[in-house]
Amino acid sequence: FVSEHIETLEEIDVEYKELALESGIKNWGRVPALGCEPTFISDLADAVIESLPYVGAMAVSNLEARQSLVPLGSVEELLAAYDSKRDELPPPVIVWEWGWTKSAETWNGRAAMLAVLALLVLEVTTGEGFLHQWGILPPIR
Repeated sequence: FVSEHIETLEEIDVEYKELALESGIKNWGRVPALGCEPTFISDLADAVIESLPYVGAMAVSNLEARQSLVPLGSVEELLAAYDSKRDELPPPVIVWEWGWTKSAETWNGRAAMLAVLALLVLEVTTGEGFLHQWGILPPIR
């Protein structure tokens, strides 16, 4: 499967190179195709081989007799089956979102606490403000 597709890409490259040279293009070059790394090809081949037992189950017409089309198991087991190197996945990128999100609420709460603290400090240091007007804080003499 994989080798046939790579051969097809190589044949297309040869045809377009000949066409480019006939058209007078001198600096013709091939842009590398995505996914031609040996690791990718190896993992793809492993995935195809591992999925073969499940392909036969698709031909069964009786739903109860059909095997599971997807290997059942935990995420760790599935990753172990398809990733022989066991490289760690990068941590997810946290994107700022507008609206009622946990992150937005946390920052709104922090800003509100700082604002209240600043007003309280101003009230105590100047002796003027709502708390003094309402008689909650005694006037400073």
